[in-house]
Amino acid sequence: MRSLSAEGCLWGLIRLGMVIFLIAGMAFWSASLFAQPERFPWILFTLQGLRYWIFPIAGFICAILLAGHFVSNLYELSGVRSGIRHVFASAFSLGLPVMTIEQGRRTLAPDRPNLLDQVGGPGYIHVLPGNLALIENQTGPSNVFSQGDHLISRREHVKEVISLEDQHGYIEEINATTKDGIEMTVSEIRYHFRLRPSRRSGEYVPRSPLDPFPYTLQYMRNYAYNRSVTTSGLTPLSSAMNIIIMGGISDYINSHRFDDLTAPAWSVAPHPRGVIRESITNEMQDRFRNLGMELLWVDIGHFGVSQEVWDWRVRTWGATWAGHASLERNLGKVRRLTYDRLARAEGRADALKLIIEKLEDARLGGEPAVNLRNLILLYTAQILDELNATDRKADDETGELPGPPPTG
Repeated sequence: MRSLSAEGCLWGLIRLGMVIFLIAGMAFWSASLFAQPERFPWILFTLQGLRYWIFPIAGFICAILLAGHFVSNLYELSGVRSGIRHVFASAFSLGLPVMTIEQGRRTLAPDRPNLLDQVGGPGYIHVLPGNLALIENQTGPSNVFSQGDHLISRREHVKEVISLEDQHGYIEEINATTKDGIEMTVSEIRYHFRLRPSRRSGEYVPRSPLDPFPYTLQYMRNYAYNRSVTTSGLTPLSSAMNIIIMGGISDYINSHRFDDLTAPAWSVAPHPRGVIRESITNEMQDRFRNLGMELLWVDIGHFGVSQEVWDWRVRTWGATWAGHASLERNLGKVRRLTYDRLARAEGRADALKLIIEKLEDARLGGEPAVNLRNLILLYTAQILDELNATDRKADDETGELPGPPPTG
């Protein structure tokens, strides 16, 4: 740990010297009034001269005790000793507290309160590589410190600290309702994020050995001041990121049906996991930027529903396919009935057409009775010929010998 800065040490020594000079001046003044002139001022450095030092030193001690008691009550410290330590550190730059920032956290001793964390400066913060600390004074943010040792002056305190390394987030489970009213659970959601790096010529500055953790003051301020405050205090970064991720997943589930999520038609629409991931990564960048964060990667996790819903879905799936099968069967029956009636109509039409052709070929004339007899014989002979041809065709298909020709 490096020594105090020259300016801070100088002003502390000046104030300490003024206090010593004031105490010595009061002792000399008292001795000049009550001591024998021939023994002044040497009497101040003897045992008899201690009485001239008691009241100035006692006044100084009382002032320190009162100031320490006031600071202890004001900041609700554990004891007057902590308040006295802060008074000495503030007034004389003696016994400055030290705080180490590592892994995005303040390293505090469990058995001893740290005045930098409870009260504020003056003091030292030791920031390890890959960490960032935002310092705030009475009017607002005053500075942002990266790796190194930094002096925190009076009226300043450490507002927020963060790790510049890639951070991991995890959501165990969330619940949402689909558009058709089915309760779903999404479990084991994982994502990676980090503080947004600085920009150069419109592009994010990549990490390099010379600058492994590029950062921007504005995004650090966004992280510190753009989080919501609840009854339990400032929302942690992990909770704020979880709220954004959960909101993106819930909004998509609420606007789609259950089958669109669990059994999508991939040939018609993209897979819902890819759509959700893209919407969170792209469409919600403004919300991440408002927090000063950059989302690097997200895994949606697993969709799940209750066993009752799965049973209902199987029954619905079976009923749907049973309905399709019944519809196909009914359509086949309708087609068969239609084709049967159409064939009968065509057969009757062919028969009528044949009768008309035969009548034209017969060229009927003379007596009607004779004509009718000739027509019946002609039509009967034709029917017998067709039956004979049908029998021969059937015999050819079955391999049987044809029977004797019919006798007239």
